[in-house]
Amino acid sequence: MTLLVTIHLDDFAIIASDKKEVIKLNDMVIPHHENAEKIIGTGIGLITGSGYLGLLNAVKQRVAEEEIIHTGQILEIIKNERELIKNTMRYTNYQKKEFLNVTGWLLSYRTIVNKVPNLRIALYHPSIDENHFAIIEENTSRAVFPSDLIPENVEKYSNFLSHSFQKLDELPDINQNITHNVKIILDLMNEISKVSETVSKTCDIGLVFKGSEVLMAKDVSVDTPNFSFQNV
Repeated sequence: MTLLVTIHLDDFAIIASDKKEVIKLNDMVIPHHENAEKIIGTGIGLITGSGYLGLLNAVKQRVAEEEIIHTGQILEIIKNERELIKNTMRYTNYQKKEFLNVTGWLLSYRTIVNKVPNLRIALYHPSIDENHFAIIEENTSRAVFPSDLIPENVEKYSNFLSHSFQKLDELPDINQNITHNVKIILDLMNEISKVSETVSKTCDIGLVFKGSEVLMAKDVSVDTPNFSFQNV
């Protein structure tokens, strides 16, 4: 079901997604592969998603094909593809509802606020709002956990993330800050991969800066300490 993690640090943000894809048949989880490319560029930032693969791929394909200049386009794509799923999936109403209710997206975009460049992270998830994005506040962290995690683990890992990441005013050297916060994410991926059948410890990590720079590190884990970010 994918683990998504973001840390918004005002001047830049980190977005991470694990690499595993699974097939779910009733209550049985069948591993598919662990080399999925779940984070893609949109032209205005990065986007990644978690949930029903058919819906995620449909949205990803349309975002990749269209010229995206504002988030309203992405929201309409998501809403349109959700509606198509409702109308065309050959599943029971309960199964359709289950697929739709666990599928969400995390994205970054740049905007102007009071004539000043601003970086935003937005979350679309039907458990929050089916018609709008929720904005992730600056200097906060957020994870979208797989649905097979028990509530106690969700609380434990949420607390770990929120109490472990460092803001820029706490660790102002940007390289040290990135190193620290990426390690937190890799540790989280590693721990959750041990208790969730749908999450791998290997992930892709994007860095989005308030300017136009976007960097990616692919196929990284706690076992690959020497990796680098490349321009997207």
